[in-house]
Amino acid sequence: MIKHANSSTLSLFVFSILLCSCSTFDRTLELVGLGPENQLSKITIESTRGSNSQSPVSTDFIFIFDDSLAPLLTNLTAREWFQNKAAFKLQYSDRMKVVSRELVPASSSMSVNLPDNSKGAIAIIFFANYIAKEGQIATRLEGYQDVNIKLNEHKYFITRN
Repeated sequence: MIKHANSSTLSLFVFSILLCSCSTFDRTLELVGLGPENQLSKITIESTRGSNSQSPVSTDFIFIFDDSLAPLLTNLTAREWFQNKAAFKLQYSDRMKVVSRELVPASSSMSVNLPDNSKGAIAIIFFANYIAKEGQIATRLEGYQDVNIKLNEHKYFITRN
């Protein structure tokens, strides 16, 4: 036999939720699929002395606003992205925003300015144009609030909060 919750139990549950902080409540909604996935509010990036075999590294942050575009771009390597970047920007300019930075070796940490509509992005992809193949992967960033990227010799490392 299944017992139904009475109004006192339901009221206590609602009251408990209201006592939680907003961030905890937002995270709870996200975990059950009701909250926003994109929490990104800060990106910092730096490069080490020997990054990219002592060569500048072009980086792109792609803010995607269309569900159908995310799988296409996520499956690219950085090399494919950078080789076809102009065509992608031309074809999908109304569905994505690209923020580009180029760092020379030994660049100190810098903040990346997020586009005004960044919270509306359904996916955020990071590419770094490394010479070495192991540095040419796509990384999704939208599930994190604060991202720190360190460009090393052959690949990058991301610390996420």
